[in-house]
Amino acid sequence: MLQDSLISGPSHGKQFFDLCESIKNQGLWSSCNPDDPYKVWLLEEGTDSRWMAYSGNHRTGAIAALGVAEVHAELRGSVSKSNLEDWPNVANGWFTPKEAETIFDNLFGGFMVPATDDLIARLSGSSGFETI
Repeated sequence: MLQDSLISGPSHGKQFFDLCESIKNQGLWSSCNPDDPYKVWLLEEGTDSRWMAYSGNHRTGAIAALGVAEVHAELRGSVSKSNLEDWPNVANGWFTPKEAETIFDNLFGGFMVPATDDLIARLSGSSGFETI
């Protein structure tokens, strides 16, 4: 695991910074990219909702680091916490109902971990990234 992290760390870092530079220089698509759509689920609990990335996790990190407020995404569907069994990811066995409930609880009660908050502040402050 250590060897894997030492080898892949620089590669993933370069990919992340290249993606950030691409977004800074070229912006995001003006519509959903049909060849590689950013896919999300809408999770609903009562009248509150959160979105969860289904694909595009690297873009999620890059847009968060850059302070991008809006992106175009392909909505895969919505899931209510009161009907977790209806979520295709539960029905197909990817998540157990308990795991799905944990996902809901983490997304609805989540907060920025101090180390992540510090990293994002450093990215936007020292590397020239600006809110776009």
